[in-house]
Amino acid sequence: MKDESRILAYMENLEQQGIDRQDAVPPLYKYFWRLGVNISPPLNQSTRMIILTHIIFFLITMPILMFIFNWTGFASFEGGMILFVSIFSGGVSGYLGAKRIKKLGANINIPEL
Repeated sequence: MKDESRILAYMENLEQQGIDRQDAVPPLYKYFWRLGVNISPPLNQSTRMIILTHIIFFLITMPILMFIFNWTGFASFEGGMILFVSIFSGGVSGYLGAKRIKKLGANINIPEL
């Protein structure tokens, strides 16, 4: 996990420049840090890395949710469909998130973390 004092200083610096805390460090990144994954905040990442981060998250969570749906009888999904939906939804979510983050960070001085 990243050093919390450094994260707070990073968020405060961006808040002074008009970026909201949720935009500076989204919950997905806080979750990864709690798991011990050493990953930079989205403003410090390339668009490809943001998309890849979302795809990895969706590849972990979507199969679990779809297994629960299969197990409860709520819906039935094939293995290939689970993989496709996970990658596609992660890619779309990552792309849209990356575009939004890059637009927010276009006119500010982004500090290193």
